[in-house]
Amino acid sequence: MVVQGEIVVAVADNREDSPTRDYSILFHMHFENDPYEILIRKKHCMDLWLFPKLSSIVDFPTRLYDPKEEGRIPYDEAQVKDETEEVFSGKKVR
Repeated sequence: MVVQGEIVVAVADNREDSPTRDYSILFHMHFENDPYEILIRKKHCMDLWLFPKLSSIVDFPTRLYDPKEEGRIPYDEAQVKDETEEVFSGKKVR
């Protein structure tokens, strides 16, 4: 949830059997206009950008952090596409 400023959250489902595999959904959230919450399901990729740098979020994890579960998949390796069918890049959002 955004508590100051605004953010963009990118979410993608890269499971092999997912009908939305290789596509991302962008959530643009603003503190005053769109202060909603999103739930990121297991086995989904996510990334977020803060605009401006003084933006703040509150994260409510559903369980304790386990470093063994951590994994980073580069966008070009994940091949997540945007609405124009191009491979998603965080540079486009910035």
